[in-house]
Amino acid sequence: MTQRQLGRACLCLLIVVGGIASTVGAQSSPIDPQSLIGQWSGSWIGASQEKLNGKYYLTIERVVGEKVFGKGELVKQKKFEFRIAGTLSGNQLTFARTTLTVDGNQMHGTGPNMKISLIKDK
Repeated sequence: MTQRQLGRACLCLLIVVGGIASTVGAQSSPIDPQSLIGQWSGSWIGASQEKLNGKYYLTIERVVGEKVFGKGELVKQKKFEFRIAGTLSGNQLTFARTTLTVDGNQMHGTGPNMKISLIKDK
């Protein structure tokens, strides 16, 4: 193996290991469940059509063990309100067909045919 090939192999290995480490860290960093309580706001963007977008609001009312309860609101031209009863596992909040990764005062993830980004208001 030439030195150039060895360099490429090492670079590929570093990229793979770095990707695995960042994925494991993102999924396994537990958070204080009570820190979720409050109002979160942000936006949603259509997964296949970015011109479909609007506001996204999430209010976490209470957390009991791994169970998360609250309400959400999607706004485009009309408002769609819904209740949530979700599950917190590590830093992953899942409800209905939505999965959000909690990172401090931010949440990012996907819902049915959309990408979601939220920031905690209070």
